[in-house]
Amino acid sequence: MAALDGRQPLLSFVRRNGRIPTESRGIPWFPDGNIFLFTEDRAFKFYMGLLRARNTSPWFEQRLQNLSDDSVDLVDNYPAILLDDASRDLGNFLMALSHGCGKLFTLESEQDFIALSGILRLATKYHVRHMREDVLRAFRLEFPSNLVDWDRIADSALFRWTCDPIPVINLARELSAVFLIPPAMAFLTNDASAGEVFGVPVHEGTRRRIPLHPFGTLEDIQGFALMKEYNHVSIVRMITFVRNVGRDCKQPPEPEPRPRGMSPVGTQRGIRPSICSKGFHRTAGILTLMLVTEDPIGYRDFCIEVWLEVMEKKLAVCRRCRRNFETGYGEHRRIWWAGIARILGVLPVEHPSQVGARWDDDPDGNH
Repeated sequence: MAALDGRQPLLSFVRRNGRIPTESRGIPWFPDGNIFLFTEDRAFKFYMGLLRARNTSPWFEQRLQNLSDDSVDLVDNYPAILLDDASRDLGNFLMALSHGCGKLFTLESEQDFIALSGILRLATKYHVRHMREDVLRAFRLEFPSNLVDWDRIADSALFRWTCDPIPVINLARELSAVFLIPPAMAFLTNDASAGEVFGVPVHEGTRRRIPLHPFGTLEDIQGFALMKEYNHVSIVRMITFVRNVGRDCKQPPEPEPRPRGMSPVGTQRGIRPSICSKGFHRTAGILTLMLVTEDPIGYRDFCIEVWLEVMEKKLAVCRRCRRNFETGYGEHRRIWWAGIARILGVLPVEHPSQVGARWDDDPDGNH
């Protein structure tokens, strides 16, 4: 029998004593299982049939086909395989294999995020494509690739748990799910200032983010900085748009008080702007003052303020100008959304045919 790796404490104990301590049994542990999977400090008793099932894991299928008395250790007369995965990740991965998706593939708490991260990590490593796609579907629901769904998630954030975007960005970068980065970065740059993200109190109003997660790559630190500038430029464009609404309005101009006395001979009175133009111009001034005198504001939050000033406060403008505002407002937001992936240098959407395509370059599952 080949010797188990003596550097692993649990396996060393099993080798010397011929048994697995009860406290070292991981979950899942099936009493009628027929294979042991070892990590550094846990052993899992599982079913070979689930590991080698059709369309499950080509990596495990090949590994189990190569089992023989000379190439594998036996524990209680069952084969034992040593894996270099984290115990928690392997446990969640095996639970997903044994019970299917169900509640495991929802992202409603910090515990769900930890579980899904481990499942996604091992589904990618061991080439379990359908599981990777199912987990990514759960992440897509919270970090959607279209603006309508992204707004819906943002609107509900005050009433439920929301996932910290930075760990999602790090996970997406690690496991080639970069289509999650644009919506996650959009959430982050709207809700947090640079001082919050990097833990530096730039001004008295700087909040402290708890927990404070660091970016995993320099690329995403740069992406955060670029998004902040992109959001600012987009805010300025929105203000400029609001200021210009109604310039060509044909409605009566704003009333002008009659001047006292007679005007000098030859004096021509200029054409005054319409009531609509004047109203939008004043609104743009209010928005500009808000931008420069209050705490840093995200692009989405600023757009909400724009909508409130014009639509909710019922700015006195004609129907045509109101309709022009609604159309232009939506168009500016769609342009902003479409430009995020370009600013970050990633594809906004991963096509289903691309899921797991990178695995073909590495049949051994080393990433």
